[in-house]
Amino acid sequence: MDLRLILGLALAVQIAVLAIRYTNVSKRISRFTKDLEDRGLVHRQQIDRLDPALFAPGTPATEHRVPLAVRLLTIAICGVILLRAAQVAVEQPGTWTWGLMLVPALAYVAAYLWQFTVRIEGRTISVMTLGFRTQEYRLDRLVQLHDDGIPAYRLRFEGGKTALVLKYVHGHSLMRRALDEALATR
Repeated sequence: MDLRLILGLALAVQIAVLAIRYTNVSKRISRFTKDLEDRGLVHRQQIDRLDPALFAPGTPATEHRVPLAVRLLTIAICGVILLRAAQVAVEQPGTWTWGLMLVPALAYVAAYLWQFTVRIEGRTISVMTLGFRTQEYRLDRLVQLHDDGIPAYRLRFEGGKTALVLKYVHGHSLMRRALDEALATR
């Protein structure tokens, strides 16, 4: 396989990651719900009556993301891996299929780290799942927090629901304190 093709694929992966970054669906949804509130179609009091624990007044929301340096380093490492795979493919014909299989896997890892967000607001925690969707959980239903030595916490909630939360985020100590407090109040 031609080295230019591999470099082109690596560039395409990086462009895809950046495109995903700038099309954050959760920000669009929050803008949409705020617009509904501004137009008077949905009132905060109606939402509060449905579930007052979700909107604890006076509790500031915190958003935790993977630091920019880690995200950029991940993209650089993925690029180096792809370049090395291209070199191996040039030296050993027939291995290029394995190199092509690396492209979507590395793109997924880079995109996930680029997009990952944890938001704690009141008694809820919103976590981006492995499928790039935001899932909300009630912190008062948190049963266990597993720290198994992997770079993520595994949270287990009532009903058997689980969530993976990356450890290496901005404001890690604040996030961990909120999780520990939720466990302590159980």
